[in-house]
Amino acid sequence: MSLAQVQLAVAVTTLLIVSWMALTLATALAFPLHSLRASNALEQTPKKTFFVGVLMTILLMISFALFGAPNPLLKIIAWVGTLGIGSWLCIGAGGLARLFGHRIGEMAGAKTSFGELVRGSLVLSVAMAFPYFGWFLFAPVTLISALGAGTLSVLRKTSIISVSKAVTLTEG
Repeated sequence: MSLAQVQLAVAVTTLLIVSWMALTLATALAFPLHSLRASNALEQTPKKTFFVGVLMTILLMISFALFGAPNPLLKIIAWVGTLGIGSWLCIGAGGLARLFGHRIGEMAGAKTSFGELVRGSLVLSVAMAFPYFGWFLFAPVTLISALGAGTLSVLRKTSIISVSKAVTLTEG
Protein backbone atom coordinates (compact mmCIF):
# COMPACT_ATOMS: atom_id res chain seq x y z
CA MET A 1 0.00 0.00 0.00
CA SER A 2 1.51 3.29 -1.07
CA LEU A 3 1.41 6.56 0.82
CA ALA A 4 -1.03 7.98 -1.73
CA GLN A 5 -3.49 5.16 -1.04
CA VAL A 6 -3.27 5.77 2.70
CA GLN A 7 -3.85 9.49 2.19
CA LEU A 8 -6.82 8.74 -0.05
CA ALA A 9 -8.32 6.45 2.59
CA VAL A 10 -7.89 9.13 5.26
CA ALA A 11 -9.43 11.78 3.00
CA VAL A 12 -12.42 9.60 2.11
CA THR A 13 -13.01 8.69 5.76
CA THR A 14 -12.82 12.33 6.80
CA LEU A 15 -15.25 13.36 4.06
CA LEU A 16 -17.69 10.64 5.10
CA ILE A 17 -17.56 11.79 8.72
CA VAL A 18 -18.14 15.42 7.73
CA SER A 19 -20.93 14.43 5.30
CA TRP A 20 -22.78 12.39 7.90
CA MET A 21 -22.37 15.18 10.44
CA ALA A 22 -23.75 17.73 7.98
CA LEU A 23 -26.67 15.47 7.07
CA THR A 24 -27.67 14.95 10.71
CA LEU A 25 -27.38 18.68 11.37
CA ALA A 26 -29.40 19.60 8.30
CA THR A 27 -32.11 17.09 9.13
CA ALA A 28 -32.39 18.23 12.74
CA LEU A 29 -32.61 21.87 11.63
CA ALA A 30 -34.97 21.29 8.71
CA PHE A 31 -37.39 19.10 10.66
CA PRO A 32 -37.25 20.36 14.27
CA LEU A 33 -40.54 18.80 15.34
CA HIS A 34 -39.74 15.37 13.96
CA SER A 35 -36.17 15.38 15.27
CA LEU A 36 -37.48 16.41 18.70
CA ARG A 37 -40.00 13.55 18.57
CA ALA A 38 -37.23 11.14 17.55
CA SER A 39 -35.04 12.39 20.39
CA ASN A 40 -37.89 11.90 22.86
CA ALA A 41 -38.60 8.42 21.52
CA LEU A 42 -34.93 7.45 21.89
CA GLU A 43 -34.81 8.77 25.43
CA GLN A 44 -38.17 7.49 26.69
CA THR A 45 -38.57 4.15 24.87
CA PRO A 46 -35.14 2.93 23.68
CA LYS A 47 -36.17 -0.73 23.40
CA LYS A 48 -39.25 0.08 21.35
CA THR A 49 -37.26 2.29 18.98
CA PHE A 50 -34.64 -0.43 18.54
CA PHE A 51 -37.19 -3.13 17.71
CA VAL A 52 -39.11 -0.84 15.35
CA GLY A 53 -35.73 -0.15 13.74
CA VAL A 54 -35.12 -3.89 13.35
CA LEU A 55 -38.49 -4.27 11.60
CA MET A 56 -37.73 -1.34 9.33
CA THR A 57 -34.29 -2.79 8.56
CA ILE A 58 -36.00 -5.99 7.42
CA LEU A 59 -38.28 -3.89 5.18
CA LEU A 60 -35.20 -2.09 3.86
CA MET A 61 -33.58 -5.42 2.98
CA ILE A 62 -36.75 -6.48 1.16
CA SER A 63 -36.68 -3.18 -0.68
CA PHE A 64 -33.04 -3.82 -1.67
CA ALA A 65 -34.00 -7.29 -2.90
CA LEU A 66 -36.68 -5.76 -5.14
CA PHE A 67 -33.98 -3.91 -7.08
CA GLY A 68 -33.03 -7.25 -8.65
CA ALA A 69 -36.55 -7.90 -9.91
CA PRO A 70 -37.01 -7.75 -13.68
CA ASN A 71 -40.33 -5.89 -13.39
CA PRO A 72 -39.81 -2.08 -13.64
CA LEU A 73 -42.78 -1.45 -11.34
CA LEU A 74 -41.06 -3.43 -8.58
CA LYS A 75 -37.90 -1.39 -9.12
CA ILE A 76 -39.89 1.82 -8.68
CA ILE A 77 -41.38 0.40 -5.48
CA ALA A 78 -37.84 -0.47 -4.36
CA TRP A 79 -36.67 3.11 -5.00
CA VAL A 80 -39.62 4.64 -3.17
CA GLY A 81 -39.19 2.25 -0.24
CA THR A 82 -35.45 2.80 0.01
CA LEU A 83 -35.70 6.58 -0.18
CA GLY A 84 -38.57 6.69 2.31
CA ILE A 85 -36.82 4.49 4.83
CA GLY A 86 -33.59 6.43 4.28
CA SER A 87 -35.35 9.70 5.00
CA TRP A 88 -36.79 8.29 8.23
CA LEU A 89 -33.27 7.16 9.15
CA CYS A 90 -31.98 10.70 8.63
CA ILE A 91 -34.73 12.15 10.82
CA GLY A 92 -33.91 9.62 13.53
CA ALA A 93 -30.20 10.41 13.24
CA GLY A 94 -31.02 14.10 13.66
CA GLY A 95 -32.95 13.21 16.81
CA LEU A 96 -30.04 11.12 18.05
CA ALA A 97 -27.62 13.99 17.43
CA ARG A 98 -30.01 16.27 19.31
CA LEU A 99 -30.10 13.81 22.24
CA PHE A 100 -26.30 13.41 22.29
CA GLY A 101 -25.85 17.17 22.11
CA HIS A 102 -28.32 17.81 24.92
CA ARG A 103 -26.52 15.35 27.17
CA ILE A 104 -23.11 16.80 26.28
CA GLY A 105 -24.47 20.31 26.85
CA GLU A 106 -25.70 19.37 30.32
CA MET A 107 -22.23 18.15 31.24
CA ALA A 108 -20.39 21.07 29.63
CA GLY A 109 -22.82 23.80 30.66
CA ALA A 110 -23.42 24.82 27.04
CA LYS A 111 -25.39 27.99 26.42
CA THR A 112 -26.60 27.47 22.83
CA SER A 113 -28.64 24.62 21.48
CA PHE A 114 -26.97 24.91 18.06
CA GLY A 115 -23.62 24.30 19.73
CA GLU A 116 -25.12 21.29 21.47
CA LEU A 117 -26.44 19.98 18.16
CA VAL A 118 -23.06 20.41 16.46
CA ARG A 119 -21.28 18.63 19.31
CA GLY A 120 -23.79 15.79 19.33
CA SER A 121 -23.55 15.37 15.59
CA LEU A 122 -19.74 15.39 15.72
CA VAL A 123 -19.58 12.81 18.51
CA LEU A 124 -22.09 10.59 16.72
CA SER A 125 -20.22 10.80 13.40
CA VAL A 126 -16.74 10.23 14.80
CA ALA A 127 -17.87 7.36 17.04
CA MET A 128 -19.43 5.59 14.06
CA ALA A 129 -16.15 5.90 12.14
CA PHE A 130 -14.02 4.41 14.94
CA PRO A 131 -12.29 1.27 13.62
CA TYR A 132 -13.90 -2.09 14.37
CA PHE A 133 -15.93 -1.15 17.47
CA GLY A 134 -17.56 1.80 15.76
CA TRP A 135 -18.00 0.05 12.42
CA PHE A 136 -19.34 -3.29 13.60
CA LEU A 137 -21.07 -2.53 16.90
CA PHE A 138 -21.79 1.15 17.48
CA ALA A 139 -22.82 2.11 13.94
CA PRO A 140 -25.29 -0.75 13.33
CA VAL A 141 -26.97 -0.40 16.74
CA THR A 142 -27.08 3.38 16.40
CA LEU A 143 -28.45 3.31 12.86
CA ILE A 144 -31.11 0.73 13.73
CA SER A 145 -32.19 2.78 16.76
CA ALA A 146 -32.19 5.98 14.70
CA LEU A 147 -34.30 4.29 12.03
CA GLY A 148 -36.80 3.19 14.68
CA ALA A 149 -36.91 6.66 16.22
CA GLY A 150 -37.35 8.32 12.85
CA THR A 151 -40.14 5.92 11.96
CA LEU A 152 -41.93 6.52 15.24
CA SER A 153 -41.55 10.29 14.92
CA VAL A 154 -43.01 10.36 11.41
CA LEU A 155 -45.81 7.85 11.96
CA ARG A 156 -46.95 9.28 15.29
CA LYS A 157 -50.49 10.61 14.85
CA THR A 158 -50.60 13.19 17.61
CA SER A 159 -48.26 16.09 18.00
CA ILE A 160 -46.22 16.13 21.19
CA ILE A 161 -45.33 19.77 20.89
CA SER A 162 -46.03 22.59 18.46
CA VAL A 163 -43.42 23.59 15.90
CA SER A 164 -43.05 27.08 17.38
CA LYS A 165 -42.42 25.58 20.80
CA ALA A 166 -39.91 23.13 19.27
CA VAL A 167 -38.06 26.05 17.69
CA THR A 168 -38.18 27.92 21.02
CA LEU A 169 -36.77 24.87 22.78
CA THR A 170 -33.94 24.63 20.27
CA GLU A 171 -33.09 28.31 20.64
CA GLY A 172 -32.67 28.35 24.37
